[in-house]
Amino acid sequence: MPRSVLAAAFTAGLLAAPFAARAADTSVVLDVHHAGCVLCGPIVKSTLAQVGGVSAVAVSQPNGDADVTATITYDPAETLHHGRTAARFAGIVASAHLTDWAALMTQKEALVADMREAKYAALLPEYDTIRYVAGAARFTENGLVAGNERFPSERVVIAVDEFLQPSRPGIFAAGDVTGRDQFVYMAAYGAKLAAENALGGNTKRYDAHAMPEVVFTDPQAARVGLTEAEARARNLAVRTVVLKLDQVLRARAARDTRGLIKLVAEEASLRVLGAQILAPEGGDSIQTALLAIRHGLTVNDLAETLFPYLTTVEGLKLASLGFVKDVAKLSCCAG
Repeated sequence: MPRSVLAAAFTAGLLAAPFAARAADTSVVLDVHHAGCVLCGPIVKSTLAQVGGVSAVAVSQPNGDADVTATITYDPAETLHHGRTAARFAGIVASAHLTDWAALMTQKEALVADMREAKYAALLPEYDTIRYVAGAARFTENGLVAGNERFPSERVVIAVDEFLQPSRPGIFAAGDVTGRDQFVYMAAYGAKLAAENALGGNTKRYDAHAMPEVVFTDPQAARVGLTEAEARARNLAVRTVVLKLDQVLRARAARDTRGLIKLVAEEASLRVLGAQILAPEGGDSIQTALLAIRHGLTVNDLAETLFPYLTTVEGLKLASLGFVKDVAKLSCCAG
């Protein structure tokens, strides 16, 4: 597995771990594919060890398929990091420790419940054309159960085409039920397209090639478009640049240089194909890369664009410059 996506894989493993098993010290096991080289195991271990909250990493020997497993011990309360590292600024003394994990989870769950109430329970019943069923929903072998009602269904996942239409005419589906891109903003995007196609004919195609993803660990892991491995799997010739966060002045000013920015570009045209950001503010910066991919921009276009100074997103400009220059030798805002 490429070094640049290890942290993202780790965060995905955290999300998969059951909440009931989480405590002040928790372990998760990740499968790391294509890591059979001599240095792969040590790279996996050293890269994951740099992720905030990780206290120990153990990596197995490669199996016959060149796959390894990485066992990570971590502190799941990423917010503790800020209190523990506040001393990176002169004149500040601070500390933090976890006293009640259950209370922290209860507070987070209450926030989710409040958001669900405001966006669904309190809003949808006002629309006469939408049938709203209160209560938790779950899929069973006999169909969908929501609240006290059952909705028969032959399949849990409804296969749809590019217009979000299943094989049955006049029916459209969007969201998690389609089994694709299970993010709330993609469900909203799909629902809008499905409604427009249902009313105006199949004119809008579902397009997720520039779909952003953010995992809110510390630092945040964000990506959009293709990774280097995904691009090469499609037989695309690519060039990449990895910019360590210590080259981004915003990170140095914040005394927090954990992370990196990686750009994947088509070799011939230098058109941006993908971006991965591991940074404390990575989730807020990925949208710029999304716009570059959506509108077919090249790394030269990004390099020639004005970016606000002393921001994390400025790292995308620096990474773009890295395709033709040694960024470490550039002065402030040079381009």
